Amino acid sequence: MKVLLLGTGAVGEAYTVLTKKADPGGQWLEKLVVADFNLDRAKEVADRIGGGKRFPAVRVDAGNQDQVADNEECMNKFNCQAVAAQTAVGPAIATELLAKGIWQNAGVLPPEAFEPDPFLVRMAVYGFPYGIRDSWNE
Repeated sequence: MKVLLLGTGAVGEAYTVLTKKADPGGQWLEKLVVADFNLDRAKEVADRIGGGKRFPAVRVDAGNQDQVADNEECMNKFNCQAVAAQTAVGPAIATELLAKGIWQNAGVLPPEAFEPDPFLVRMAVYGFPYGIRDSWNE
């Protein structure tokens, strides 16, 4: 799979780190082009994950939620704030599921168009385990 990442802000940077961590050897992520209006920033993010032909940087002019993750933990694990890691983990998991053919729907579709179980299983693998807490009975 080839991916074009537009924007290397906190979420874009977190996406690159999470995706590279999920596929360090390039089994399903052939190329991740890191693009930003600020080429120096794109190079900084691309170099952080290895740069080169697999993670090139390019310049492109493409014209705070409630947090449920611990910010300090996210800073230690992903080198970004919790809100950025939480926002990036979904697209990173979806990229893996599409690349591996686990999700095969075509077109522009909302998340609910896909089978949720493979996504939920991977949340823990990416460092965001999920669960249901019945606070009604607490």
